[in-house]
Amino acid sequence: MWVNSMGIRKLAREIFKKYNLTIPVDLSYLLKKLNIDIERCPLSKHIDGMALPVKKWHVNGLIIINSNIIKTRERFTIAHEIGHILKHPLELGNYYLYEPQNGFNNLSVYEREANIFATELLMPKAAVANAFYQQHIQNVEELAFLFMVSRQAMSIRLEELKLL
Repeated sequence: MWVNSMGIRKLAREIFKKYNLTIPVDLSYLLKKLNIDIERCPLSKHIDGMALPVKKWHVNGLIIINSNIIKTRERFTIAHEIGHILKHPLELGNYYLYEPQNGFNNLSVYEREANIFATELLMPKAAVANAFYQQHIQNVEELAFLFMVSRQAMSIRLEELKLL
């Protein structure tokens, strides 16, 4: 099975546009619009979050977030789990844990697609390029602050866009 990066990026852009999202993305608002519930609780240090199917009360899913992770990591994790709910509804409940010793290249197709979705939702190509070129914000920390993502996530995004 291969990663459908174009399709998942398109889905993220459609969600961004459909719900008139702005930077930084208001994930609480988006969760309400998508009828996705969220709970925070302590989880294993190897689990940032997970998405579970919910088939009652008109809820489209439940995201459980590790209450021990930092805010920027939490935002990326929420966006990642939204990607699972929208793109992989039949796979919810089948967990694919990121194991640091295996690296990001060994993630499952589902995990890579959810990461692409989160990246495109929180750091849309056009918005990053606009901040970089039009607003002349070219410092990684400043861009990370503007988009409310981690420095690492922004560095990766800038590399993908050939801006770093």
